[in-house]
Amino acid sequence: MGFDLALELVDLLSKNKVVAGLSISVPVPHAKNYQQNFLERNISIKTAKQYLLKKFNIVSSRADNILDDLGISANERISWLKWSKRKALTIKGLLANNNIISFDYYGISADSIDWINDIIQHELNKEKCFIGFNNLQYMEEQEPYDNFERIVVAYNGKI
Repeated sequence: MGFDLALELVDLLSKNKVVAGLSISVPVPHAKNYQQNFLERNISIKTAKQYLLKKFNIVSSRADNILDDLGISANERISWLKWSKRKALTIKGLLANNNIISFDYYGISADSIDWINDIIQHELNKEKCFIGFNNLQYMEEQEPYDNFERIVVAYNGKI
């Protein structure tokens, strides 16, 4: 199941896939992993601020606030950022114009999960909403965050 199931659910939530009997009134954008092609990585180099401005149509001052919150330099190349910082940048970029998003933990190292969760917890306190997908590889016995509700999906008894 894992990531394939997460992608299926993302398609449903974002209204990219229609299923009879399921009604999603507002599409939920997904914070997918930032990917760049050879041209973007080597020729038309994109900085963290350019990414926020162009991809999410955020005003410059808001982009600066997001970068400050994440401890990322405005001129830092996207290709040089750690995977978790790219994910956090995408999450915060989407939240600038949305109250609910979906995201996944796939590709984020165990030592970065707490940092991402702290960002999410902070945004939850601002009344934002998240739907997160994880393969439960690093799952604690007890959910450590007050505003998180864990829903475990199993198939034939397998998680």
